[in-house]
Amino acid sequence: MNNDENKKELSAEEIIEAEKPETEKIEINSKSEVKAYNTNSDGQNSKKKKTKSPKAPRQKMSKARFNHTIGALVITAVVLVATILLNVVVSLMSDKLPGMSIDLTSKGAFQLSETSIKLAQNVKKDLKITFLDDKQSYRSKASSNTYYAQVMAIAEEYGKYNNKISAEYISIVDNPNFENKYPQETLSADNIIVSCGDKYRILDQYDIFNVKSYYSTYSYIASSKAEEAFDGAILAVTSTESTKLAIVEDNSTEDFTYFKNILEQNNYELVSVKLEQEDIPKDAKMLIVFTPEKDFSKTAAKKIRTYLENNKEYGKNMLYIPSSKTYKTPNLDEVLSDWGITVGDGLAYELESSSVYGRNMYDGILCYMGSNAFTSKFDDNSAPVISSYARPITLDSDAETQSLLQYSSKSGVCPSDADDSYDFTGNAKGNIIIAGYGVNGIFANDKKSSDKISTVFVFGSSTMFEKTILASTYSDQKYILAMLSESCGRVDQEITVEAKELTQYDVQIDNNSASVIGLVCYVGLPIAVICAGLIVFVKRRNK
Repeated sequence: MNNDENKKELSAEEIIEAEKPETEKIEINSKSEVKAYNTNSDGQNSKKKKTKSPKAPRQKMSKARFNHTIGALVITAVVLVATILLNVVVSLMSDKLPGMSIDLTSKGAFQLSETSIKLAQNVKKDLKITFLDDKQSYRSKASSNTYYAQVMAIAEEYGKYNNKISAEYISIVDNPNFENKYPQETLSADNIIVSCGDKYRILDQYDIFNVKSYYSTYSYIASSKAEEAFDGAILAVTSTESTKLAIVEDNSTEDFTYFKNILEQNNYELVSVKLEQEDIPKDAKMLIVFTPEKDFSKTAAKKIRTYLENNKEYGKNMLYIPSSKTYKTPNLDEVLSDWGITVGDGLAYELESSSVYGRNMYDGILCYMGSNAFTSKFDDNSAPVISSYARPITLDSDAETQSLLQYSSKSGVCPSDADDSYDFTGNAKGNIIIAGYGVNGIFANDKKSSDKISTVFVFGSSTMFEKTILASTYSDQKYILAMLSESCGRVDQEITVEAKELTQYDVQIDNNSASVIGLVCYVGLPIAVICAGLIVFVKRRNK
Protein backbone atom coordinates (compact mmCIF):
# COMPACT_ATOMS: atom_id res chain seq x y z
CA MET A 1 0.00 0.00 0.00
CA ASN A 2 1.40 3.30 -1.03
CA ASN A 3 1.42 6.55 0.90
CA ASP A 4 -1.62 7.95 -0.78
CA GLU A 5 -3.54 4.95 0.27
CA ASN A 6 -2.31 5.27 3.84
CA LYS A 7 -3.55 8.82 4.03
CA LYS A 8 -6.95 7.73 2.97
CA GLU A 9 -7.16 5.33 5.78
CA LEU A 10 -6.62 8.02 8.42
CA SER A 11 -9.58 9.57 10.16
CA ALA A 12 -10.42 13.22 9.72
CA GLU A 13 -9.37 14.07 13.32
CA GLU A 14 -6.00 12.36 12.88
CA ILE A 15 -5.35 14.29 9.71
CA ILE A 16 -6.04 17.64 11.42
CA GLU A 17 -3.77 16.75 14.37
CA ALA A 18 -0.95 15.67 12.14
CA GLU A 19 -0.94 18.89 10.14
CA LYS A 20 -0.73 21.23 13.28
CA PRO A 21 2.51 23.26 13.48
CA GLU A 22 5.01 22.58 16.20
CA THR A 23 4.15 24.42 19.51
CA GLU A 24 6.25 25.60 22.41
CA LYS A 25 6.11 24.42 25.98
CA ILE A 26 7.18 26.91 28.65
CA GLU A 27 9.08 25.62 31.65
CA ILE A 28 10.00 27.88 34.59
CA ASN A 29 12.82 26.49 36.69
CA SER A 30 13.68 27.30 40.31
CA LYS A 31 15.77 30.31 39.24
CA SER A 32 12.83 31.85 37.40
CA GLU A 33 14.57 31.25 34.04
CA VAL A 34 12.30 30.89 31.08
CA LYS A 35 13.22 27.94 28.73
CA ALA A 36 11.53 27.23 25.42
CA TYR A 37 11.25 23.73 24.00
CA ASN A 38 9.90 22.47 20.67
CA THR A 39 7.61 19.59 20.78
CA ASN A 40 7.64 17.50 17.63
CA SER A 41 5.27 14.85 16.49
CA ASP A 42 7.29 12.16 18.24
CA GLY A 43 6.88 13.86 21.66
CA GLN A 44 10.57 14.71 21.68
CA ASN A 45 11.53 18.06 23.16
CA SER A 46 14.15 20.02 21.33
CA LYS A 47 15.81 22.87 23.32
CA LYS A 48 15.43 26.42 22.00
CA LYS A 49 17.15 29.67 22.88
CA LYS A 50 16.17 31.26 26.24
CA THR A 51 13.72 34.12 25.93
CA LYS A 52 12.11 36.54 28.44
CA SER A 53 8.43 36.50 29.06
CA PRO A 54 6.78 39.41 27.30
CA LYS A 55 5.82 42.31 29.68
CA ALA A 56 2.14 42.61 30.26
CA PRO A 57 0.63 45.92 29.23
CA ARG A 58 -0.15 48.36 32.20
CA GLN A 59 -3.76 48.25 33.06
CA LYS A 60 -5.75 51.32 34.05
CA MET A 61 -6.38 51.79 37.82
CA SER A 62 -9.64 50.20 38.76
CA LYS A 63 -12.39 52.27 40.30
CA ALA A 64 -12.18 50.37 43.62
CA ARG A 65 -8.43 50.93 43.87
CA PHE A 66 -8.87 54.64 43.06
CA ASN A 67 -11.48 55.02 45.78
CA HIS A 68 -9.20 53.23 48.26
CA THR A 69 -6.31 55.64 47.50
CA ILE A 70 -8.49 58.73 47.87
CA GLY A 71 -9.82 57.39 51.17
CA ALA A 72 -6.30 56.93 52.52
CA LEU A 73 -5.38 60.51 51.57
CA VAL A 74 -8.53 61.87 53.20
CA ILE A 75 -7.87 59.95 56.43
CA THR A 76 -4.27 61.26 56.52
CA ALA A 77 -5.46 64.84 56.02
CA VAL A 78 -8.14 64.48 58.71
CA VAL A 79 -5.64 63.11 61.24
CA LEU A 80 -3.20 65.93 60.44
CA VAL A 81 -5.83 68.66 60.84
CA ALA A 82 -7.19 67.03 64.01
CA THR A 83 -3.68 66.94 65.52
CA ILE A 84 -3.10 70.64 64.84
CA LEU A 85 -6.54 71.60 66.17
CA LEU A 86 -5.99 69.50 69.30
CA ASN A 87 -2.74 71.36 70.03
CA VAL A 88 -4.44 74.73 69.56
CA VAL A 89 -7.48 73.85 71.69
CA VAL A 90 -5.41 72.41 74.54
CA SER A 91 -3.15 75.48 74.50
CA LEU A 92 -6.15 77.83 74.74
CA MET A 93 -7.90 75.76 77.41
CA SER A 94 -4.80 75.57 79.59
CA ASP A 95 -4.90 79.36 79.85
CA LYS A 96 -8.64 79.61 80.50
CA LEU A 97 -9.56 76.59 82.59
CA PRO A 98 -8.13 75.38 85.92
CA GLY A 99 -6.47 72.02 86.08
CA MET A 100 -5.39 71.94 82.44
CA SER A 101 -1.71 72.48 83.27
CA ILE A 102 0.24 69.65 84.87
CA ASP A 103 2.36 70.26 87.97
CA LEU A 104 4.88 67.48 88.45
CA THR A 105 6.64 68.95 91.52
CA SER A 106 6.61 66.87 94.69
CA LYS A 107 4.43 69.31 96.67
CA GLY A 108 2.44 70.96 93.91
CA ALA A 109 4.56 74.11 94.00
CA PHE A 110 3.10 75.46 90.78
CA GLN A 111 -0.56 75.15 91.72
CA LEU A 112 -2.83 76.67 94.38
CA SER A 113 -3.86 75.01 97.61
CA GLU A 114 -7.53 74.53 98.46
CA THR A 115 -7.36 77.54 100.81
CA SER A 116 -6.07 79.78 98.02
CA ILE A 117 -8.63 78.48 95.53
CA LYS A 118 -11.51 79.30 97.89
CA LEU A 119 -10.03 82.74 98.53
CA ALA A 120 -9.77 83.41 94.79
CA GLN A 121 -13.33 82.24 94.15
CA ASN A 122 -14.66 84.64 96.79
CA VAL A 123 -13.21 87.75 95.14
CA LYS A 124 -16.13 89.89 93.99
CA LYS A 125 -14.33 92.91 92.48
CA ASP A 126 -11.65 93.26 89.81
CA LEU A 127 -8.24 92.50 91.31
CA LYS A 128 -4.84 92.88 89.67
CA ILE A 129 -1.50 91.29 90.45
CA THR A 130 0.99 93.68 88.85
CA PHE A 131 4.64 92.77 88.30
CA LEU A 132 6.72 95.95 88.05
CA ASP A 133 8.81 94.50 85.24
CA ASP A 134 8.03 93.55 81.67
CA LYS A 135 7.04 89.94 81.09
CA GLN A 136 10.04 89.10 78.91
CA SER A 137 12.50 90.33 81.55
CA TYR A 138 10.73 88.38 84.27
CA ARG A 139 10.69 85.28 82.08
CA SER A 140 14.41 85.73 81.56
CA LYS A 141 14.91 85.60 85.33
CA ALA A 142 12.57 82.63 85.51
CA SER A 143 14.62 80.72 82.92
CA SER A 144 17.69 80.88 85.16
CA ASN A 145 15.91 80.56 88.53
CA THR A 146 12.90 78.27 88.91
CA TYR A 147 11.65 80.21 91.94
CA TYR A 148 10.78 83.15 89.70
CA ALA A 149 8.97 80.76 87.35
CA GLN A 150 6.99 79.50 90.33
CA VAL A 151 6.00 83.06 91.30
CA MET A 152 4.74 83.72 87.75
CA ALA A 153 2.82 80.45 87.70
CA ILE A 154 1.17 81.05 91.09
CA ALA A 155 0.19 84.64 90.19
CA GLU A 156 -1.47 83.47 86.97
CA GLU A 157 -3.20 80.52 88.66
CA TYR A 158 -5.62 82.78 90.56
CA GLY A 159 -7.18 84.00 87.33
CA LYS A 160 -8.02 80.43 86.32
CA TYR A 161 -10.44 80.19 89.23
CA ASN A 162 -11.92 83.68 88.94
CA ASN A 163 -11.90 85.85 85.82
CA LYS A 164 -12.00 88.97 88.01
CA ILE A 165 -8.36 88.30 88.96
CA SER A 166 -5.65 89.05 86.42
CA ALA A 167 -1.86 89.19 86.33
CA GLU A 168 -0.13 91.94 84.38
CA TYR A 169 3.43 93.10 83.75
CA ILE A 170 4.31 96.81 83.69
CA SER A 171 7.94 97.95 83.59
CA ILE A 172 8.41 101.02 85.79
CA VAL A 173 11.56 101.73 83.79
CA ASP A 174 9.60 102.00 80.53
CA ASN A 175 6.56 103.52 82.25
CA PRO A 176 7.90 106.05 84.79
CA ASN A 177 4.47 107.69 85.17
CA PHE A 178 3.16 104.49 86.75
CA GLU A 179 4.82 105.47 90.05
CA ASN A 180 2.61 108.56 90.21
CA LYS A 181 -0.24 106.28 91.28
CA TYR A 182 1.68 105.55 94.47
CA PRO A 183 3.28 108.84 95.54
CA GLN A 184 3.87 107.62 99.09
CA GLU A 185 5.77 104.51 97.98
CA THR A 186 9.31 103.72 96.90
CA LEU A 187 8.93 101.15 94.13
CA SER A 188 11.43 98.89 92.39
CA ALA A 189 11.34 96.38 89.53
CA ASP A 190 11.33 93.55 92.09
CA ASN A 191 8.03 94.68 93.62
CA ILE A 192 4.64 93.11 92.95
CA ILE A 193 1.50 95.12 93.67
CA VAL A 194 -1.80 93.44 94.53
CA SER A 195 -4.59 95.99 94.08
CA CYS A 196 -8.37 96.11 94.25
CA GLY A 197 -10.01 99.48 93.76
CA ASP A 198 -8.19 102.04 95.90
CA LYS A 199 -6.64 99.40 98.17
CA TYR A 200 -3.27 97.87 97.44
CA ARG A 201 -0.50 95.85 99.02
CA ILE A 202 3.13 96.01 97.84
CA LEU A 203 5.17 92.80 98.03
CA ASP A 204 8.95 92.70 97.91
CA GLN A 205 11.48 89.88 97.58
CA TYR A 206 11.45 89.14 101.30
CA ASP A 207 7.67 88.81 101.26
CA ILE A 208 7.79 86.34 98.37
CA PHE A 209 10.91 84.31 99.18
CA ASN A 210 12.67 82.93 102.21
CA VAL A 211 16.19 84.28 101.75
CA LYS A 212 19.23 82.78 103.43
CA SER A 213 22.76 84.10 103.62
CA TYR A 214 25.78 81.97 102.88
CA TYR A 215 28.19 83.31 105.50
CA SER A 216 28.63 86.94 104.45
CA THR A 217 29.43 86.15 100.81
CA TYR A 218 26.02 86.09 99.16
CA SER A 219 22.32 85.46 99.73
CA TYR A 220 20.16 82.88 98.01
CA ILE A 221 16.50 81.84 97.86
CA ALA A 222 15.88 78.91 100.18
CA SER A 223 12.15 78.51 99.50
CA SER A 224 9.12 80.28 98.09
CA LYS A 225 6.28 81.73 100.13
CA ALA A 226 4.67 83.41 97.12
CA GLU A 227 1.29 81.76 97.60
CA GLU A 228 1.06 82.88 101.22
CA ALA A 229 2.16 86.41 100.28
CA PHE A 230 -0.43 86.64 97.48
CA ASP A 231 -3.17 85.21 99.72
CA GLY A 232 -2.44 87.73 102.47
CA ALA A 233 -2.38 90.61 100.02
CA ILE A 234 -5.62 89.51 98.34
CA LEU A 235 -7.33 89.20 101.71
CA ALA A 236 -6.08 92.63 102.80
CA VAL A 237 -7.32 94.47 99.70
CA THR A 238 -10.68 92.67 99.45
CA SER A 239 -11.73 92.33 103.09
CA THR A 240 -14.79 94.33 104.06
CA GLU A 241 -14.12 94.08 107.79
CA SER A 242 -13.08 97.39 109.32
CA THR A 243 -11.46 97.72 112.75
CA LYS A 244 -11.63 101.12 114.42
CA LEU A 245 -8.45 102.62 115.89
CA ALA A 246 -8.38 105.89 117.86
CA ILE A 247 -5.32 108.03 117.06
CA VAL A 248 -4.04 110.57 119.57
CA GLU A 249 -1.46 113.01 118.24
CA ASP A 250 -1.78 115.66 120.94
CA ASN A 251 1.51 117.41 121.61
CA SER A 252 3.33 115.49 118.82
CA THR A 253 5.35 117.12 116.05
CA GLU A 254 6.39 113.94 114.18
CA ASP A 255 4.81 112.80 110.92
CA PHE A 256 3.23 109.34 110.88
CA THR A 257 1.30 109.74 107.62
CA TYR A 258 2.94 106.72 106.01
CA PHE A 259 2.07 104.44 108.93
CA LYS A 260 -1.52 105.66 108.93
CA ASN A 261 -1.76 104.95 105.19
CA ILE A 262 -0.62 101.39 105.83
CA LEU A 263 -3.30 100.98 108.49
CA GLU A 264 -6.00 102.21 106.14
CA GLN A 265 -4.77 99.87 103.41
CA ASN A 266 -5.27 97.02 105.88
CA ASN A 267 -8.90 97.90 106.59
CA TYR A 268 -8.39 99.85 109.81
CA GLU A 269 -10.73 102.78 110.33
CA LEU A 270 -8.76 105.66 111.88
CA VAL A 271 -10.45 108.17 114.13
CA SER A 272 -8.47 111.19 115.29
CA VAL A 273 -9.09 112.12 118.93
CA LYS A 274 -8.18 115.33 120.76
CA LEU A 275 -7.73 113.75 124.14
CA GLU A 276 -7.99 116.99 126.11
CA GLN A 277 -11.40 117.79 124.61
CA GLU A 278 -12.88 114.46 123.46
CA ASP A 279 -13.61 111.02 124.85
CA ILE A 280 -12.14 107.90 123.30
CA PRO A 281 -14.75 106.05 121.18
CA LYS A 282 -15.98 102.99 123.06
CA ASP A 283 -16.03 100.88 119.91
CA ALA A 284 -12.35 101.53 119.15
CA LYS A 285 -10.30 98.33 119.44
CA MET A 286 -7.06 100.20 120.16
CA LEU A 287 -5.85 103.61 121.26
CA ILE A 288 -2.58 104.76 119.62
CA VAL A 289 -0.62 107.56 121.28
CA PHE A 290 2.13 109.11 119.12
CA THR A 291 5.27 110.73 120.59
CA PRO A 292 3.90 113.36 123.01
CA GLU A 293 6.45 116.07 123.76
CA LYS A 294 4.67 117.15 126.94
CA ASP A 295 2.54 115.43 129.52
CA PHE A 296 -1.21 114.86 129.33
CA SER A 297 -3.43 116.48 131.92
CA LYS A 298 -4.83 114.37 134.75
CA THR A 299 -8.23 114.51 133.00
CA ALA A 300 -6.77 113.15 129.77
CA ALA A 301 -4.86 110.43 131.66
CA LYS A 302 -8.10 109.43 133.38
CA LYS A 303 -9.80 109.08 129.99
CA ILE A 304 -7.11 106.56 129.01
CA ARG A 305 -7.71 104.53 132.20
CA THR A 306 -11.47 104.65 131.70
CA TYR A 307 -11.08 103.39 128.13
CA LEU A 308 -8.78 100.51 129.10
CA GLU A 309 -10.90 99.40 132.08
CA ASN A 310 -14.06 99.52 129.92
CA ASN A 311 -16.50 99.32 132.87
CA LYS A 312 -14.57 96.34 134.25
CA GLU A 313 -15.05 94.46 130.99
CA TYR A 314 -11.59 95.35 129.74
CA GLY A 315 -10.83 93.86 126.28
CA LYS A 316 -9.15 97.06 125.01
CA ASN A 317 -5.65 97.83 123.75
CA MET A 318 -3.24 100.75 123.72
CA LEU A 319 -0.09 101.34 121.68
CA TYR A 320 2.24 103.98 123.06
CA ILE A 321 5.18 105.28 121.02
CA PRO A 322 7.37 107.71 123.00
CA SER A 323 9.56 110.37 121.44
CA SER A 324 13.25 109.57 120.99
CA LYS A 325 13.91 112.58 123.22
CA THR A 326 13.22 112.38 126.93
CA TYR A 327 10.32 114.51 128.11
CA LYS A 328 8.81 114.55 131.58
CA THR A 329 5.35 112.92 131.40
CA PRO A 330 4.42 111.89 134.98
CA ASN A 331 0.67 111.53 134.37
CA LEU A 332 1.16 109.28 131.36
CA ASP A 333 3.91 107.38 133.14
CA GLU A 334 1.50 106.59 135.99
CA VAL A 335 -0.94 104.99 133.57
CA LEU A 336 1.84 102.84 132.08
CA SER A 337 2.99 101.73 135.54
CA ASP A 338 -0.47 100.21 136.17
CA TRP A 339 0.44 97.81 133.34
CA GLY A 340 3.97 97.18 134.68
CA ILE A 341 5.84 99.27 132.06
CA THR A 342 8.36 102.09 132.43
CA VAL A 343 9.96 104.06 129.58
CA GLY A 344 13.58 104.80 130.51
CA ASP A 345 15.74 107.87 129.94
CA GLY A 346 18.25 108.10 127.08
CA LEU A 347 18.80 105.82 124.09
CA ALA A 348 19.67 102.14 123.75
CA TYR A 349 22.91 101.37 121.86
CA GLU A 350 24.48 98.26 120.37
CA LEU A 351 28.17 97.23 120.47
CA GLU A 352 27.78 93.90 118.63
CA SER A 353 28.94 94.89 115.13
CA SER A 354 27.07 92.07 113.39
CA SER A 355 23.82 93.48 114.81
CA VAL A 356 24.36 97.03 113.54
CA TYR A 357 22.72 97.58 110.14
CA GLY A 358 22.82 101.36 110.23
CA ARG A 359 25.35 104.16 110.50
CA ASN A 360 26.15 104.01 114.21
CA MET A 361 25.46 102.16 117.45
CA TYR A 362 21.97 103.69 117.73
CA ASP A 363 20.83 103.26 114.14
CA GLY A 364 19.46 100.17 112.34
CA ILE A 365 19.91 97.71 115.19
CA LEU A 366 18.92 94.09 114.77
CA CYS A 367 16.12 93.19 117.18
CA TYR A 368 15.73 89.80 118.80
CA MET A 369 12.05 88.82 118.96
CA GLY A 370 10.46 87.21 121.96
CA SER A 371 8.18 84.23 121.46
CA ASN A 372 4.50 85.17 121.25
CA ALA A 373 1.37 84.64 119.17
CA PHE A 374 2.12 87.23 116.49
CA THR A 375 5.68 86.10 115.82
CA SER A 376 4.67 82.56 114.89
CA LYS A 377 5.03 83.37 111.17
CA PHE A 378 8.62 84.53 111.59
CA ASP A 379 11.50 82.09 111.24
CA ASP A 380 15.23 82.11 110.53
CA ASN A 381 14.52 82.82 106.86
CA SER A 382 12.59 86.02 107.54
CA ALA A 383 14.12 89.43 107.03
CA PRO A 384 15.09 90.93 110.42
CA VAL A 385 13.23 93.56 112.41
CA ILE A 386 15.40 96.59 113.09
CA SER A 387 15.12 99.57 115.40
CA SER A 388 16.70 103.03 115.45
CA TYR A 389 17.16 105.54 118.24
CA ALA A 390 15.06 103.55 120.70
CA ARG A 391 14.20 104.44 124.27
CA PRO A 392 14.82 101.58 126.75
CA ILE A 393 11.82 99.78 128.26
CA THR A 394 11.71 98.33 131.78
CA LEU A 395 9.16 95.65 132.63
CA ASP A 396 7.94 95.04 136.18
CA SER A 397 8.69 91.43 137.05
CA ASP A 398 5.76 91.34 139.50
CA ALA A 399 3.27 92.33 136.78
CA GLU A 400 1.92 90.45 133.77
CA THR A 401 4.49 91.69 131.25
CA GLN A 402 6.50 90.30 128.37
CA SER A 403 9.41 91.49 126.24
CA LEU A 404 8.78 91.86 122.52
CA LEU A 405 12.04 93.21 121.07
CA GLN A 406 15.47 93.54 122.59
CA TYR A 407 19.11 94.13 121.65
CA SER A 408 22.05 91.74 122.07
CA SER A 409 24.09 90.88 125.15
CA LYS A 410 26.50 93.69 124.21
CA SER A 411 23.89 96.46 124.30
CA GLY A 412 23.51 99.28 126.78
CA VAL A 413 21.75 102.57 127.51
CA CYS A 414 23.30 106.01 127.09
CA PRO A 415 21.63 108.61 129.38
CA SER A 416 20.31 111.79 127.79
CA ASP A 417 22.77 113.87 129.84
CA ALA A 418 25.89 111.74 129.05
CA ASP A 419 29.06 113.55 127.95
CA ASP A 420 31.98 112.49 125.75
CA SER A 421 33.61 110.57 128.62
CA TYR A 422 30.73 108.10 128.89
CA ASP A 423 32.00 104.49 129.10
CA PHE A 424 29.89 102.64 126.56
CA THR A 425 31.67 99.30 126.98
CA GLY A 426 31.58 99.38 130.76
CA ASN A 427 27.89 100.26 130.81
CA ALA A 428 26.83 97.64 128.26
CA LYS A 429 24.64 95.56 130.59
CA GLY A 430 23.14 93.63 127.66
CA ASN A 431 19.70 92.51 126.46
CA ILE A 432 18.17 95.97 126.53
CA ILE A 433 14.40 95.77 125.93
CA ILE A 434 13.11 98.30 123.42
CA ALA A 435 9.52 96.98 123.06
CA GLY A 436 7.22 95.12 125.39
CA TYR A 437 3.67 94.83 126.69
CA GLY A 438 1.73 94.43 129.90
CA VAL A 439 -1.75 93.14 130.67
CA ASN A 440 -4.12 94.13 133.45
CA GLY A 441 -7.68 93.34 134.39
CA ILE A 442 -9.58 90.45 135.88
CA PHE A 443 -7.75 87.14 135.70
CA ALA A 444 -9.61 83.83 135.90
CA ASN A 445 -8.66 81.51 138.73
CA ASP A 446 -10.37 78.48 137.28
CA LYS A 447 -10.89 76.86 133.89
CA LYS A 448 -14.61 77.67 133.82
CA SER A 449 -14.13 81.43 133.27
CA SER A 450 -11.88 83.46 130.99
CA ASP A 451 -9.63 86.45 131.60
CA LYS A 452 -10.96 89.95 131.11
CA ILE A 453 -7.83 91.89 130.30
CA SER A 454 -6.62 94.95 128.45
CA THR A 455 -3.16 95.17 126.91
CA VAL A 456 -0.75 98.09 126.68
CA PHE A 457 2.06 97.89 124.08
CA VAL A 458 5.07 100.21 124.19
CA PHE A 459 7.60 100.54 121.36
CA GLY A 460 10.61 102.64 122.32
CA SER A 461 11.57 103.44 118.70
CA SER A 462 9.39 105.97 116.88
CA THR A 463 11.46 105.50 113.69
CA MET A 464 10.03 101.98 113.36
CA PHE A 465 6.73 103.68 112.45
CA GLU A 466 8.23 106.03 109.89
CA LYS A 467 8.56 105.46 106.16
CA THR A 468 12.35 105.05 106.34
CA ILE A 469 11.97 101.66 107.99
CA LEU A 470 8.41 100.64 107.12
CA ALA A 471 9.09 100.95 103.37
CA SER A 472 12.40 99.06 103.59
CA THR A 473 13.00 95.37 103.00
CA TYR A 474 13.08 94.68 106.73
CA SER A 475 10.16 92.99 108.51
CA ASP A 476 9.08 95.87 110.75
CA GLN A 477 5.86 96.48 108.85
CA LYS A 478 4.98 92.79 108.88
CA TYR A 479 5.75 92.56 112.60
CA ILE A 480 3.66 95.59 113.58
CA LEU A 481 0.69 94.52 111.44
CA ALA A 482 0.83 91.03 112.96
CA MET A 483 0.77 92.57 116.45
CA LEU A 484 -2.22 94.75 115.56
CA SER A 485 -4.08 91.88 113.92
CA GLU A 486 -3.58 89.60 116.91
CA SER A 487 -4.44 92.16 119.58
CA CYS A 488 -7.53 93.41 117.71
CA GLY A 489 -8.91 89.92 117.23
CA ARG A 490 -8.31 89.67 113.51
CA VAL A 491 -6.39 86.39 113.64
CA ASP A 492 -9.10 84.77 111.52
CA GLN A 493 -7.69 86.73 108.61
CA GLU A 494 -4.23 85.31 108.98
CA ILE A 495 -3.29 83.01 106.09
CA THR A 496 -0.68 80.29 106.50
CA VAL A 497 0.56 78.34 103.49
CA GLU A 498 3.53 75.99 103.58
CA ALA A 499 6.66 77.43 101.99
CA LYS A 500 7.59 75.61 98.77
CA GLU A 501 11.14 74.35 98.42
CA LEU A 502 11.97 73.40 94.83
CA THR A 503 14.46 70.55 95.21
CA GLN A 504 16.52 68.84 92.55
CA TYR A 505 14.04 65.98 92.58
CA ASP A 506 11.20 68.15 91.34
CA VAL A 507 10.41 68.10 87.63
CA GLN A 508 11.02 71.63 86.45
CA ILE A 509 10.43 72.90 82.91
CA ASP A 510 12.16 76.13 81.93
CA ASN A 511 11.42 78.26 78.87
CA ASN A 512 13.92 76.42 76.66
CA SER A 513 12.44 73.04 77.53
CA ALA A 514 8.94 74.38 77.01
CA SER A 515 9.98 75.64 73.55
CA VAL A 516 11.32 72.22 72.61
CA ILE A 517 8.12 70.53 73.77
CA GLY A 518 6.11 73.08 71.81
CA LEU A 519 8.09 72.39 68.63
CA VAL A 520 7.57 68.66 69.07
CA CYS A 521 3.81 69.08 69.51
CA TYR A 522 3.19 71.78 66.90
CA VAL A 523 5.76 70.74 64.25
CA GLY A 524 7.24 67.32 64.94
CA LEU A 525 4.00 65.45 65.49
CA PRO A 526 2.25 66.79 62.35
CA ILE A 527 5.34 66.03 60.22
CA ALA A 528 5.44 62.50 61.63
CA VAL A 529 1.78 62.01 60.73
CA ILE A 530 2.41 63.28 57.16
CA CYS A 531 5.43 60.97 56.69
CA ALA A 532 3.50 57.99 57.99
CA GLY A 533 0.67 58.75 55.59
CA LEU A 534 3.04 59.07 52.61
CA ILE A 535 4.75 55.78 53.43
CA VAL A 536 1.43 53.98 53.60
CA PHE A 537 0.32 55.64 50.36
CA VAL A 538 3.49 54.67 48.44
CA LYS A 539 3.36 51.07 49.65
CA ARG A 540 -0.25 50.70 48.70
CA ARG A 541 0.36 52.41 45.35
CA ASN A 542 3.11 49.99 44.35
CA LYS A 543 1.30 46.90 45.57
